[in-house]
Amino acid sequence: MRFHYDNSAHNPRNPSSPPRRVSSGNRSSDEMGHLWLQVLPRGEGDQRAVLQEALMRHRLENDPASASAHFNLGVLLLGRKGAAGAIGHLRNAVRLEPAQPMAWNDLGAALQAEGKVEEALEQFRRALRIDPDYGNARFNLANGLAAQGKLEESAANFRQVIAAEPEDSAARERLASILIQSGDAAALKADPPSEAARRNLEAAPARPGQVKVNPTDGRRYVWIPPGTFAMGCSPGDGGQSIADRSGVGICGACW
Repeated sequence: MRFHYDNSAHNPRNPSSPPRRVSSGNRSSDEMGHLWLQVLPRGEGDQRAVLQEALMRHRLENDPASASAHFNLGVLLLGRKGAAGAIGHLRNAVRLEPAQPMAWNDLGAALQAEGKVEEALEQFRRALRIDPDYGNARFNLANGLAAQGKLEESAANFRQVIAAEPEDSAARERLASILIQSGDAAALKADPPSEAARRNLEAAPARPGQVKVNPTDGRRYVWIPPGTFAMGCSPGDGGQSIADRSGVGICGACW
C-alpha cells in the first residue's frame, strides 16, 4: 500500500493557497494515512478471542510491564472459563496500575470462580474503596457474602445496587431470594420479588423442617417431606395422652 501526498500548487484540492508546509498528524489539515486489516482465524464459531489472546500475548512479549495487556488478557481468559490462568495476569494488572477498579473487580471474579471466596471479597472491597459507585463490584460483593451465609450484609449491598439502578432486575431477584432464604417477612413485603424470583423459589430444593416465607402472603411455612409420621397431642391437650398417636402417611412433600 502506498500513500501519495501532493501539497503543491498543482493540486486543485489543496486547501492552502499558496501551499504551506504540512506535517503528519490526526487533524483534518494534517497529512495522514491509515491502513486497517481485519482478519479472523479459520474455524467454526467466533474465533476472535483466539486472535485477541495472541495479540495480547505478543504485546506482553514486547512490554511485560503493560498493565492494559495483562488486564485484557486476564479478562479474555476469564471469559473463556480460564479463571486459573486469568488470576496471574489480573494480579499483575492491579500491581502495575492499582487505581483501576475494573481490574480489582475482575480479579475478584476470577478468584471466586476458583472457589477462593474470602480472597475474592477483599478484591471487590478494594474496587469499591476506589469507586464506591461501581455497581458491578457491589453486586459481586453481595453475591459473595450470600455464598458465605452473610445474608443481612448481602441484602444491604444488593439494596445499594438497586438504589443506584432501580431497573436492575438481576439485583432485585437476588435480593428477594436472600430475603426468602432468611425468612424476613417484613423486608420481603418492603421489597416484593418479581415473578421470576417466585418461580426460582418454587424450583429450589427444600430440606426437611426448613422454614420459608411465602412471597405472596408473607406467612411462614415448614417443609414436610414424604413419609409416615406419628401424630398426637402433648400431655394435657384436650385430654389426649401423648401415647395416643396414630401414624399418618404423606405421599407427596408439602409446605
